[in-house]
Amino acid sequence: MLNASVIEIRQMMLGMSITSAEVARECNVCRSYVSHVISGRVKSDRIRNVIASKLGKEVVELWPDANA
Repeated sequence: MLNASVIEIRQMMLGMSITSAEVARECNVCRSYVSHVISGRVKSDRIRNVIASKLGKEVVELWPDANA
């Protein structure tokens, strides 16, 4: 699979009824922080792992810089 864009990640989450607020509660952070992680402005392996797991994807499929 090609690397996902921010819009694609959000669309996948929407399609699976996964909200930023749900991820935020699970990770004990604020929703805006999750949004920053999704957009790539902030890197958080823990949050990326939770999102990727919920989407059934590998982190590097969603964020190509994950191996960097």
